[in-house]
Amino acid sequence: MAKKVFYASKVNVHANIFSQNLNDIIEIHIPRAILSAPSLKKGSYNWSITDVNKVLVEGSELITGNLTKSRYASMKKRDGMNTKDIVTDFEVAHTSRFFYHPVSEIIVHEFSSYINEEDFISIFQQLIGRDVYIGEIKVILIPEPHKIRSELKSIQKVTSIHFHLIHPNPGKKEFDLYNNLINQHDLKELDLCMANRDGMKISDKNDPDHLTDAIESGIQLVETGYGGVDIKGFDEVKVKGKRKDKIVREQRAFLSRKSIRKITVNEFGEEVLLSRIRSFILDVKDKVVNKGDEDDTNIKF
Repeated sequence: MAKKVFYASKVNVHANIFSQNLNDIIEIHIPRAILSAPSLKKGSYNWSITDVNKVLVEGSELITGNLTKSRYASMKKRDGMNTKDIVTDFEVAHTSRFFYHPVSEIIVHEFSSYINEEDFISIFQQLIGRDVYIGEIKVILIPEPHKIRSELKSIQKVTSIHFHLIHPNPGKKEFDLYNNLINQHDLKELDLCMANRDGMKISDKNDPDHLTDAIESGIQLVETGYGGVDIKGFDEVKVKGKRKDKIVREQRAFLSRKSIRKITVNEFGEEVLLSRIRSFILDVKDKVVNKGDEDDTNIKF
């Protein structure tokens, strides 16, 4: 039975994040733009949002559709004992399915050999961002919850933590540490790099299991879809030498964009698929991992 992998991302207002009409942009204009976005010409391809519908799934409203890449194609046609080149009188299309949950601003989408990660995110941003009421948006992949902390704590000596953050929606109290920096300087983006080549402090000195406020707040922003983080460090490993053992540094690295929240599902009917996607979106919103979300062997309908 065919299986498909869907990834989770957060759709963020970026150009107009300071707008007094931010809630209208989120609740009204982004859903409207998805439902009615005009096509976009890039090179020889037309990009568009097709097969779009608004559906109610177990009390949750979803917008479903396809990001579609199409163009007229050249092909060979057999004519008796000969072949000849022709151009189709229709656009040959490749699609990438998506499901958008306006309440959480989470979009679940697939990638393929025809529409890869960079294409989906870039084109979707352009299609929606052209709307005069919306302006630029940022679609940011959401990493697996708790993965960043576990990877960070597994490194013996952390030498750098580099956060790439955008302005979060207002009203998130747990993000106050970075909101204060962002708001004080009217920032839309913030790059923060902490570094010590010999190893930096990452935990509270009174509680080794508790990360410092700056690191914890940054991780929470990344986990909620407001950016990414790159972590580097090393483990000290004892290596046997001819005369005596020596300590060498084994380099370690972790990139949040390489550990994205995803779900693998069987193609077993639209109703079941929508129910599964709805549950996945709510789990992503609440940072809950259900066994089987990332393991297709456990997904059964």
